[in-house]
Amino acid sequence: MVDKVILNLPPGIEIANLSRKLEIVLENEITIEELFLKLAIKYNICFQKLIMDSIWSSEGNLLIILNNKSVYPKDFSHELVWPGDVIHIIPPISGG
Repeated sequence: MVDKVILNLPPGIEIANLSRKLEIVLENEITIEELFLKLAIKYNICFQKLIMDSIWSSEGNLLIILNNKSVYPKDFSHELVWPGDVIHIIPPISGG
């Protein structure tokens, strides 16, 4: 049984010199908000500044994809993450 959530970070994001793919062990389901707060505690300022501040900013700079479905910050407190899920954090698309 898979007991991990995979979190894929955007290019250019370095958290505690880890790879862009984090494997987080879960014993049961938690909300996206709980998962991000858990990571903020574990990785301290790095995760807070690079990821959380951007996700919850008024501009909504980063897109969160959970199992190929967009999840918006207003839904973080009730959207559940289960062992085996995959989360992608995607930077804004730019160009013109």
